[in-house]
Amino acid sequence: MQDLRVIKTKMTIENAFAELILEKGLAAVKIVDVTNRAKVDRHTFYRHYKNKDDLMDHMIADFFGEFAELIEKQPPFSIGYQSSDELTQFLINDLAPFISSKQNILRVAQQELSAKFAKVSRENIRDTIHQKLDADTPEIEVYIIIGICTALMQYVVDHKTTPNKEAVLKTLNDLNTFTTLG
Repeated sequence: MQDLRVIKTKMTIENAFAELILEKGLAAVKIVDVTNRAKVDRHTFYRHYKNKDDLMDHMIADFFGEFAELIEKQPPFSIGYQSSDELTQFLINDLAPFISSKQNILRVAQQELSAKFAKVSRENIRDTIHQKLDADTPEIEVYIIIGICTALMQYVVDHKTTPNKEAVLKTLNDLNTFTTLG
């Protein structure tokens, strides 16, 4: 386990970096801006990161690592009628709060790395979800769950809030109806 002081310092640096990028764009952010905002000295910054690209890479890797851990903790889920409530509970009680807590990195990635981040997001989410679902899960269901996770991320970033349980249930029921057609 990492020292809590190190974790707190890195979180402070990452939050300062994200705030500055959202205020003035990645190109305009200097390391001195980050260290001043985070109230840490340059040596502290360089103890953890090589440069601002390294910091961005760490933030994105940490996000997807935490996403994978969150998914891994869940029992197998699907969008079928029997499990739609479990999936809804996961989306509302686990995934949405996680995404809300990571809004800044998602907004930064979307603003500064949109195409690259979209590709990395799809790949990471797809791989994580594929590992979680049963081998006999219909492929359309896999893609729908990936789409739900991705859409929830986008919704939280765009609206700075989470959808209510009724909206998620309605969407899942609509999707369940769609997947059982034909």
